[in-house]
Amino acid sequence: MMRALYTAVSGLTNHQTRMDVIGNNIANVNTTGFKSSRVTFADTLSQTLMGASSANGNVGGTDAQQVGLGMKVSSIDTDFTHGSASSTGNNTDLAINTDAGLFIVKNGNDTYYTRNGNFALDDEGNLVMNGSGLHVQGWNGVNGSVNPNGATENLKIDKDSTMQPKATSNVNYTGNLSADDEEAEISGIKVIYTDGTSENVTGAYAPASTTKAVLKGKSGKSYSILNANGGSIDNDGNYIGTVINNKNLQSITATGSPIEVYFNTSATGIKGGTVTLNSSGPYQETSGTYEVNGKTRVDFGTITKVDPISSTDFKITTDKGVFTVSNAPAGAYKVGDSFSVQATVISGDTNGNPAILNFEDGSNIDLADVPSAAAGKYNLDASTTITAQKSDGLDGTINLVNTYNGKEVKSLSLTMKDGTTQTGFPDETYSEGQSSYPVQTTTATIYDSLGAAHKIPVYIQKTDADKWTLKVPSGLYDGAQVGAVSQDIEFDGTNGKLSSGGSFNINLSIPYPNGAMMNQITGVNLDLTQYSGENTATSSSDGYAAGFYKDMSIGSDGIITLTYTNGEKQEGGQIAIANFNNPAGLSKEGGSLYASSNNSGAAKVGTFAANGVTVTPAALEMSNVNTAQQFSDMIVTQRGFQANSKIITVSDEMLETLVNMKR
Repeated sequence: MMRALYTAVSGLTNHQTRMDVIGNNIANVNTTGFKSSRVTFADTLSQTLMGASSANGNVGGTDAQQVGLGMKVSSIDTDFTHGSASSTGNNTDLAINTDAGLFIVKNGNDTYYTRNGNFALDDEGNLVMNGSGLHVQGWNGVNGSVNPNGATENLKIDKDSTMQPKATSNVNYTGNLSADDEEAEISGIKVIYTDGTSENVTGAYAPASTTKAVLKGKSGKSYSILNANGGSIDNDGNYIGTVINNKNLQSITATGSPIEVYFNTSATGIKGGTVTLNSSGPYQETSGTYEVNGKTRVDFGTITKVDPISSTDFKITTDKGVFTVSNAPAGAYKVGDSFSVQATVISGDTNGNPAILNFEDGSNIDLADVPSAAAGKYNLDASTTITAQKSDGLDGTINLVNTYNGKEVKSLSLTMKDGTTQTGFPDETYSEGQSSYPVQTTTATIYDSLGAAHKIPVYIQKTDADKWTLKVPSGLYDGAQVGAVSQDIEFDGTNGKLSSGGSFNINLSIPYPNGAMMNQITGVNLDLTQYSGENTATSSSDGYAAGFYKDMSIGSDGIITLTYTNGEKQEGGQIAIANFNNPAGLSKEGGSLYASSNNSGAAKVGTFAANGVTVTPAALEMSNVNTAQQFSDMIVTQRGFQANSKIITVSDEMLETLVNMKR
């Protein structure tokens, strides 16, 4: 009976342990990534009352007589079956979908493992386990690339990162050119010039081809020279030749350094009368604009003597000279007064100092960009020519452009007899009554080495059955000078496939102020068809502008993708995953953390793919606790506990009966 008491006590104690485990499972029914546990029992050693005997000639064998001494907890096992994924919409949350695999987190040098993928970015961009701040481990990206072969490290997202621009090396054209395009008769021609003006052409349009130089000086000012005949670009990219050719000089602007200004000898006194200057100059001036026929105030010092010549004429002596004043008001000039006049500028001498020359047609030139021409005297209202030397360092390009009536043509608008309008090519001849195919207008966006976008028009026009021409007109597009390109292509009329002319180059010369790489060559590849239907030709390029960090996301492969303001994406890192030979052997450390133990095996760290692990982004793994199973186990455990308690009750009653036998 005493054995029964102690046996029942072991049953009560261990069923209580089982109830503790069940209680913990139910308590964590909603804990992210929680893995339920179960308790298994085993009996303890038995007391042998009589050992077993074997059979002999007289009697058969007998079994041993043993009395069990109770039970014990055999094991408390962790069930690593994966739970269901619950969507959260948070782009840093991850739910592991496989039984194997744990995330790796660190607190200093202490390494832990977890199924809780509730991650977040802290104020410094570290990817951490939410709530504990433990650093998530993986491999950080370098220049948009991740190497998962090295040691893991704390993952960090640089929210101040930028993506450097990529110059466009290739433009690809895809889509269809309509085989249905038909010619129509031209009824009107309109020329649009680069200066914003336009005119209607009567009869025929016949362009002239001339040279155009686009230059950039050291001051940052740009110059556009039409008809730059005789100009050239040397091997160092410097322009040599005429910058201003026979233009009428309207005014000179002094920009802070002294220039010498010359005046007409006849001036007007500030206090009246006509003043005859003994000399027209020069007079030193450091600022201001001096125009043709413009009056400029000039101070000739303090009056020291006034000698009358007549009642209205005087000889004025100052500390700067002697001047004759005619028709002056009586008493206007007195000793001790200042003597000033309004004089008309006739020329200026910069003496090599910076100044700006302004011309009658509205153009101007900063002599700081052509210092070789700065040391000279320039007469107002006179024809002026400025020539650049190699030493001036004017960067530039020279291209052929189309002109009409002496002005550079930007584009043509053709009115057809049916009332529609279409684009014409500035370098072609058109006449009223001529037939022309419609022009498809497309745009190729080309990025330079600093990420500036240049939208280059590419016109496509049918010229005959199965034959088309692609044209890029020369011009300045968003600061890039583009040379004219013409490419003939031909299709196989039996299948609509391109048969010739499938590629060409667009050349950009870049003298604009952002300092990007000069003379960029961009290849154009054509993957077009010619079928009946719509014209759908469109372009795409491999270049892009500079980008700044905008957002991040984590994929099912654990790769962290950074999105930038330019619409481009690149790898910012990759989350590591760990596997164990015996994950049930991991030691629970609280906070949904595990640590390796002697029976878990060493962590096998690698990528998701290498470890056969899949995850669901923007989701969390739910607990794998089966509530129905837990309640069933709770009932069984309760009954087991009750049965053991009955053993104690009955044994107590039996002992009480035994004791009462003595009475």
